[in-house]
Amino acid sequence: MVRWPGGNYVSSYKWEDGIGPLAERKRRPELAWGGEESNQFGTDELIAWCRLAKIEPYIILNMGTGTLEEALHWIEYCNGAGDTYYANLRRKNTGKDEPHNVRYWGLGNEVWGEWQVGQQTASAYTIKARQWAHAIHLLDPTIKLIGCGETGLNEWDGVVLEGLVDKVDGHSIHLYTGFGPRDRTQGEKEYGRAVYGPDAAEYSVEICRSLINKARFAKKVVKPIKIAFDEYGVWDETVGTPENGLEQFYNLADALAMAAWLNVFVRQADIVEIACIAQSVNVISPLITRSI
Repeated sequence: MVRWPGGNYVSSYKWEDGIGPLAERKRRPELAWGGEESNQFGTDELIAWCRLAKIEPYIILNMGTGTLEEALHWIEYCNGAGDTYYANLRRKNTGKDEPHNVRYWGLGNEVWGEWQVGQQTASAYTIKARQWAHAIHLLDPTIKLIGCGETGLNEWDGVVLEGLVDKVDGHSIHLYTGFGPRDRTQGEKEYGRAVYGPDAAEYSVEICRSLINKARFAKKVVKPIKIAFDEYGVWDETVGTPENGLEQFYNLADALAMAAWLNVFVRQADIVEIACIAQSVNVISPLITRSI
């Protein structure tokens, strides 16, 4: 599974800029990271890549600058099978009749964060997300919707789950571990902090499980609500900084930490349905590339 288009980036992403002939696509300022977006890789390119690589796409909706109407058009473009405008536009752009059939959709990313273009309070987000979820399921009732959580144990998570538990299929949480100096001379304390940091993730999962069950009980929701741990990873903020593009070369402690992360997900597999390492390449990632 790949979660796309982000991340902080999605909060100002205009999906229609990324379809149609490449030469006609609009170049936009990129507000999350301060760059420019060429839109040369968009929805159709994503789906083609996912199908070739046997990857399940997981698309996050823009709940920052985006509107419900734009979200519905995007879903119609991807999943519409009828004789409608956006379904036909997809057929025109791809040359294929079959829909993209994107099953997983996220209701925004880290909307609680002050770094987000569309930051909101938990209550405001919940009201908006309920409206979006209702409309989206009218358009395509087969979609799996993921609500926007925080770390799984914050006040935000409780408020959002109480308001959305009957409208979503999952609750998204994010956490990074491995903060601390790279210098081994700092001793075993910092080394252990990096390696055993994912223990905090297990605590988050357990608390989030309790919040989910509390909300389900209050609203008499029978279906299970899963956790989407859709941003996790090892990140030392003293190494991967905004100045170097959050690029961090992993060491043995980080490798051991990743093993600990995976063991957490194995143990919690009954509730954690989705886990996405962030990011895929270069940005706090085990894969580092260079242009040739």
